[in-house]
Amino acid sequence: AGQGATQLDSPDAGLSDQEEFLLPEPGELAPHPFDVRKGFWYQVGFGTPINPAGHRIHGHARLMWAHASGWWVSPFLYEGKSEYTTDAGVPFVDDFQRRGVEFGTTLGSTIDIGGLPQRRLRLVGAYVDGEDDNPNGTGATVNHHGGYLEGMYWLSDRNFVILRLDRVRSVDLPSVDGEWVILTFNQLLARNMRVGIEYKKDVGGGDNNRWAVFYDFAF
Repeated sequence: AGQGATQLDSPDAGLSDQEEFLLPEPGELAPHPFDVRKGFWYQVGFGTPINPAGHRIHGHARLMWAHASGWWVSPFLYEGKSEYTTDAGVPFVDDFQRRGVEFGTTLGSTIDIGGLPQRRLRLVGAYVDGEDDNPNGTGATVNHHGGYLEGMYWLSDRNFVILRLDRVRSVDLPSVDGEWVILTFNQLLARNMRVGIEYKKDVGGGDNNRWAVFYDFAF
């Protein structure tokens, strides 16, 4: 899998966006065909985010229980290494890990997505606990926790929108505390490729707002 993003309102992808690597981006973990697959199952995957995390491998694994009525619960693990640069131009590597539990349900009418029938609306919530061993280039370990609430709606068999609320807290690094509302529009170019545009609004008292375009693919 691969990912890329271009931030439209700020060319600096440095430490001003520290909260970016505390929680997965919306839709970063692949959508699940819960309307088709029921019972107990698992998922393992690897990715190579391009910006700002360099070309390091990121991996995730999860266990899932999907009920026949449409709800699910899923503990997960997400970890890897990311490359960043300080304001002085010094590169450094952050080794991170996220662990948590996700819960959700699917609602609404059914739509065919790449040959799989899925409900148009998906509601997801999660609690995430994490650790970064060098998030700001000083060598200090930072523990943090947070969560998100997310709604995803299929507009057609190729277009969908995601609205998400993120929240992060850290005693070790209070500067990353905050809440953000994220809205993305996504278009599937193929069953394994999508592009989109994203707006991120800081609702926690800061001014870290942005527009971005992105792409994801898997093979």
